[in-house]
Amino acid sequence: MNVEIAPGQSLEAKGTEECAMFGNGFWLEQKLNGEVMGQPLRNHSFLGYDPLQKQYRAVGVDAMNPHMTLQGGTFDPETKTMEMKFSGFDAMTNRMVEGKAIERWVDDDTRKTEVWVPAPNGGDLVKFVELTYTRVK
Repeated sequence: MNVEIAPGQSLEAKGTEECAMFGNGFWLEQKLNGEVMGQPLRNHSFLGYDPLQKQYRAVGVDAMNPHMTLQGGTFDPETKTMEMKFSGFDAMTNRMVEGKAIERWVDDDTRKTEVWVPAPNGGDLVKFVELTYTRVK
């Protein structure tokens, strides 16, 4: 995992994710466990398709704050890319923010995720985190 802390400056982190179908196959349950700068990183989320809203929906919580992150978006089967807009709490600024997450399946064993958040000065979205997931066989 690569955490961008400033343009051209990033931190490396490692972790594992376990995924399993939940609720009669309606939801993908994801559990992420890792470490960033010596601090534990724990995230638990559910992802599924909402037939009423005709979009993918996700909810996630982590061990760093008491706020849920809510997401909604689309999946493009041609590019194997999911783009989700989200609303969540930013512990760095102590406020709710809106951003986006882009997840791309590179192959059957690799997926990459980018998380984009508002720039510190309130400008355009900037890439905050880039994660590469590799399936362990």
